[in-house]
Amino acid sequence: MQSEKETRDEGLTGVLKRGDLLVVVVGAALLLTGWVVRSKQMDQNASYVGHGVAFEHPKSWGVVEGPAAGTLPPASAELFDLMATATFKPKIEVLDERLPASVKTGAQLGDYVLLNLQSELTLFHLKRQTVLKVGGKEACRVDYAYAVNPTVAGQPGDTDVPVIVHASKVAIIDGARLHWVTVLTPGSAQRRDPKFADRVMQTLRTSK
Repeated sequence: MQSEKETRDEGLTGVLKRGDLLVVVVGAALLLTGWVVRSKQMDQNASYVGHGVAFEHPKSWGVVEGPAAGTLPPASAELFDLMATATFKPKIEVLDERLPASVKTGAQLGDYVLLNLQSELTLFHLKRQTVLKVGGKEACRVDYAYAVNPTVAGQPGDTDVPVIVHASKVAIIDGARLHWVTVLTPGSAQRRDPKFADRVMQTLRTSK
């Protein structure tokens, strides 16, 4: 009877004899190359301009535009990480709609945003709510987390295990319009880069 050590040694020898080691080396090299390319692309930024706002985002991300301004549903866009392999991918949502008549100040806007989030999201957890100005315009930022079922939410994947999503939403009063920018990152991406949303929001400005 062969020992476990002999079996392992013969297994390695068999790999070398079959030439499979070359396949393993080439595969590892391709993975390393892909990682290097991804890292370089993530370090480069591109500018998004549309729906009343402008900001910087990773150059490797894709952009899907929604309806034009003034249409129903409201004007929108979605930017997402093309290289992410997670079920719920990091993304940025942009929305432009008519400002509700009840909202006139940053504080009122914060209450309006918070009420909407609490009524729409599962296991909503407020982290921080801040009144600020963007380009001299009244605005508010709400940082929060919630749980989402990727399958129910229409995300690709074969699991219905809930995902914790970390989000930062900035809403801007611009005349009779209300601009929204929301950065959404699943827990795994949040742990790798907890300052991603801050970097995006630091570049946020209004546009025509």
